[in-house]
Amino acid sequence: MKISYSYTIICCLFFFCSLYGQKEKNYVYKHVISSEVLGEDRMVTVFLPKNYYHPLAVKSNFGVLYVLDGGKKKVVTNGVYDFLANGVKPAIPELIIVAIHQKNRMFDLTPTKATTFPNGKKTKRYEKSGNAFAFYEFIANEVGEKVNRMYRTSGFNILTGHSFGGLNTLYTLLEKEGFFQAFIASDPSLWWDNRRLFYDAKEMLISKKFTNKSLFLAIANQQGTPSMPTSNLHQETIKSFAKLLDNSKENGLHFKHKFYEDREHHSVSMIALQDGLSFIFEDVSFQSTDYKLTKEKLQERYKVLSDKVGMSFNPSILQIVNLGDLFSFKGNKKKALQFYKWALEESPNNILIKERITKITS
Repeated sequence: MKISYSYTIICCLFFFCSLYGQKEKNYVYKHVISSEVLGEDRMVTVFLPKNYYHPLAVKSNFGVLYVLDGGKKKVVTNGVYDFLANGVKPAIPELIIVAIHQKNRMFDLTPTKATTFPNGKKTKRYEKSGNAFAFYEFIANEVGEKVNRMYRTSGFNILTGHSFGGLNTLYTLLEKEGFFQAFIASDPSLWWDNRRLFYDAKEMLISKKFTNKSLFLAIANQQGTPSMPTSNLHQETIKSFAKLLDNSKENGLHFKHKFYEDREHHSVSMIALQDGLSFIFEDVSFQSTDYKLTKEKLQERYKVLSDKVGMSFNPSILQIVNLGDLFSFKGNKKKALQFYKWALEESPNNILIKERITKITS
């Protein structure tokens, strides 16, 4: 009972600490972007991290998670992210979420214009498809420019998509360079256009370098394929793509694929997002933080992540202070003081940090 009570007190203290100085702040913004690339107005919804306005985080920059099919998935995506990023021991760093609303998802997300169903029959249903090239330019050059200009971003960008969104995510990884460093593809529709992207990937995964890129690939236990209800072409193609990854390890791509035996096509999306984000940030997860953690060990964790993604990653001042708070709650004042002093080195004359040091040394 004592342990449960203490843990509750810790959670409450962290909660109130995170709300300090954040009253009347907006954390959700809707933007209408007049796209020259797409020739129409498009909506995006931006979710800011819980601690974006925290006085200890006002100088912090944040990575950005770009979500395809964001109009439908923005709320549940933010919920999964919030579960991972907040609490006493966060599994991932805080992120800005940019949910991109689709108008015609088949047109936006498919990389080629298909003329036949997977069963080979001609169709006009796919007539308006194959605009992924322009849609990428919209995200990278128009949405990305606005987000980077308006918010405190770090330059580390993640793309996540499911089904056609997963297809688009893999297309972006294979064909585009520069804007995104990490990708989460959930049960991608690699059956599209006679498996065109899959066949292209055979060559690209061997001939191209994907250094500093990370991919999490989720495979659902989905029976059937569009227009072919008794065919497992959909699932088999994704599994074959996973084998391509296994056989192309010299290209520098940091990847993981996972088969979800108890999940079908639609239900795999959110668990894939959770596992994908955990995979990308596995080096700096604090789920297993214990009394042995030191400044040097924390810096080592972030160096591993920095080397992996080719960008400089460092713990935020707020994260360092929160670790000091955690050790203080555990009664380890010596370790808490080490983290508070480190935070003060990063932010000299910070009153909130000085108050903590005074309290713990008096």
